[in-house]
Amino acid sequence: MNDGAGICCRPEPIIAKAGETVSLRLMSDLHIGASNVDYDLIKAELEDARKNNSRISFNGDVFDLILPKDHKRFSPDVLHPDLLGRRDVLNEAVRMAVKILKPYADLIDMIGVGNHETAVEKYHAADVTMMLIEELQRHTKHRIHYGSYLGFLDYRLKLKQANTIRGSRFVIFYYHGGGGSAPVTKGMIDFNRLQVMTQDADVIWIGHKHNRISSHIQTIRCPQEGDKPQMQNVLHLMTGAYYDTYQ
Repeated sequence: MNDGAGICCRPEPIIAKAGETVSLRLMSDLHIGASNVDYDLIKAELEDARKNNSRISFNGDVFDLILPKDHKRFSPDVLHPDLLGRRDVLNEAVRMAVKILKPYADLIDMIGVGNHETAVEKYHAADVTMMLIEELQRHTKHRIHYGSYLGFLDYRLKLKQANTIRGSRFVIFYYHGGGGSAPVTKGMIDFNRLQVMTQDADVIWIGHKHNRISSHIQTIRCPQEGDKPQMQNVLHLMTGAYYDTYQ
């Protein structure tokens, strides 16, 4: 069982044979519990992860939870019909998320927190991410990590080839994100800021802004020995977009 947010999440090693493809499904901003969410798309992407045996991680805002005391954003029509009129909205939202994610619990490596979860914890003293993980953990022996608002996913890859096993790392730096939707820059400036402070990550992953973007850069460094520079391709990935922002 998890006992708090982790900055470095180290999932179970991925063991593959020569020629096999290793697949990761990175998702964020599901906003479960909101009325204007494409739940069919969420299910379709989770089913695709099952089909490809992809390891799944969530980078915050799994829940929506715009509650009545949020005087700035609450309106009765923001709640999914299953939550309307209930006194236990938080509990029912967790049950709703469990129902959606339970069939894929054995594939989930990490569930991180976003601004919607931290707001609920701040104003209602409830950690819905922990509640969700504890319920999902009942349905799998596979460990589901509790991720913090930002941190690392440190994957260890083991490749079986003939009678030998070669190991390597694949490191993802994730940050749920902050600020507005950035309609002009689409959040690309955030990647540039994070790239400056992040070392040795193969992927920099952001959510929050409800855009889907993939780009990459190449970094270069001077090796400790020899005269050939070391090159690394870094993928910049922004996920989200299940919530209909303009409805």
